[in-house]
Amino acid sequence: MSPIADPRLRSALRAGLAWLALTWLLAAIANLLFPAVGLPLTAVRWLLAAMGIGLVIVLALAYSRGTRRFSDDDAARTAHRIDQATVVLVLAALSLSLLHQFLQPYADRKDVAVAPVEAPVPAPAQPTIPIDPHSIAVLPFANLSPDPDDAYFADGLAEELRNVLARIDGLKVTSRSSSFQFRDGATSAAEIAARLGVAHLLEGSVRRQDQDVRITVQLVDAVSERQLWSNTYERGLGDIFGVQQEISQAVADALADSLGVREVQVAPSTQDLQAYEMFLRGRQLFVQRGANLPAARGLLEDAVGRDPRFVDAWAALAGTWYVWRSYAPEPEGVDTFAQAEAAAAKALALDPEHAAALAVAARIAADRGDRLREAELIGRSLALAPNDANTRFWKGLGQYEAGHVEAAHASFLQARQLDPLSGLHIGWVGITTPVIAPAAPRCCRKRMHSAGVGRPAGRCC
Repeated sequence: MSPIADPRLRSALRAGLAWLALTWLLAAIANLLFPAVGLPLTAVRWLLAAMGIGLVIVLALAYSRGTRRFSDDDAARTAHRIDQATVVLVLAALSLSLLHQFLQPYADRKDVAVAPVEAPVPAPAQPTIPIDPHSIAVLPFANLSPDPDDAYFADGLAEELRNVLARIDGLKVTSRSSSFQFRDGATSAAEIAARLGVAHLLEGSVRRQDQDVRITVQLVDAVSERQLWSNTYERGLGDIFGVQQEISQAVADALADSLGVREVQVAPSTQDLQAYEMFLRGRQLFVQRGANLPAARGLLEDAVGRDPRFVDAWAALAGTWYVWRSYAPEPEGVDTFAQAEAAAAKALALDPEHAAALAVAARIAADRGDRLREAELIGRSLALAPNDANTRFWKGLGQYEAGHVEAAHASFLQARQLDPLSGLHIGWVGITTPVIAPAAPRCCRKRMHSAGVGRPAGRCC
């Protein structure tokens, strides 16, 4: 006799299928409602674990109940009702799962503003620079975490992805200071493309709960506003570098027709996740400059204190110390220049080809008057990170200080192309433009340079 002919086994299987259908429905409901009420992602796992325990109990009860004697009609009616309930539960669970997939891209974009119906739609702004088809801007990721203070983590992840994409040969990546100006989500993709001169946008959201993180990302054709690729990643915090590699590789694959095949590798910068979080917080404050520098320095020093081989944190600390004098008085008894030099040296001892540390070391060499050393270091830095607008700006600054105004102007223009909304770059383009246009005869330019920028040595030619 077949085992399935055993009424006890048939009763247990029928009840088990109904319970599994109920479990699927509850999981679908949890996926929709738990994020809205602030429950952690782990709560779904606990729910599934509880339903798994319940499955064992249901199977045991159904099997034992199957030994009781019922009339054939009663047994048939009971089986029919259970089958009907199973079908209803499966259909409901399937409907909610499809609804979740449909709503998720909109739920993750909580920062999208809805324009009034009667408001006219403005025409896209004209691009300040030509749109490069091999270009991308990484917009700030929306922070969907229950704790608003976790915004640094969303910003940090977007910045880390920008840095990884910037290393892809042939891909132009807009600087953070320009792309992060579109944080409010009220600007259309086409207008962002026009203002930044980019063909693609990478945008997304981050929801962090304890040691779990959920990242939703999409790649958009900025001109047509067509989605080229999207995905959602649910991982533990310890796998954050793996997620960065997967996302960056997916972007490279999506752009393979124009870029060609590119392989992306992301090496973990530290194994200490607490040090990594300190680094993300510190770097965010460093970028904001001003009164945030002391807090940035403290966090970065704590990061390298936890992991002395954390080269990215050493490089950021060197940059923090170097710009200090431009924004705040030196702390009593502290030589910020010497501190910057020591931190940069530590970073380069750990990684002689670290682009950010090379850029800081180049400016230190410039301040010491060693122009040959500065040119060597800045050249090495740009070879490693050609999309770094700040390094190109520093190159132009060194050229300007040495009197090479036309070369400085070209460097400032390159910095502006990578960071088109930066007032600093626009200002220095303006400072150097009057010297070379109107175009003076060659002999006049030579005498102007010998007498000092903007002060001709007298009539010539």
